[in-house]
Amino acid sequence: MSLMKISPYSLFNQLVNDFFNTWDKTINQSSQESQEIRYVIPAVNISETDDSYAIEVAVPGIKKEDFQLELENNTLVVKSSKKEENTKKQDKYTVREFNYTSFYRSFNLPDTIDTEKISAQYENGVLHIKLPKLPSKISKVKTIAIQ
Repeated sequence: MSLMKISPYSLFNQLVNDFFNTWDKTINQSSQESQEIRYVIPAVNISETDDSYAIEVAVPGIKKEDFQLELENNTLVVKSSKKEENTKKQDKYTVREFNYTSFYRSFNLPDTIDTEKISAQYENGVLHIKLPKLPSKISKVKTIAIQ
């Protein structure tokens, strides 16, 4: 018979892994059996031109009617909430499935934005938001001649 050296850390790691693997399977099974709620954080691109800013929010599968845009104290809030219900009726049983998807993003806008002219358009799964700058705040580059 030979002696084998066992590290206490390897035993601890194995216990932790077993616990979380079991816990993860239990949570996934219970969420599949009941209603499912998904919180999504969509990807966002922000770009700037000389006369405006542009925000693109990638949100495929959401209808235009499900979006809500709000502006309060120079904070632009983009949010959406979608609820789906599926019901299947068979001879002896009924299956009802619920699916909720929502997201919430907020953007602090600079004082240079003309808030009266903000526009939004939803096209091919991307929400395009245009934030025009105030005419007096558009920076102009002036070349100064050196004498």
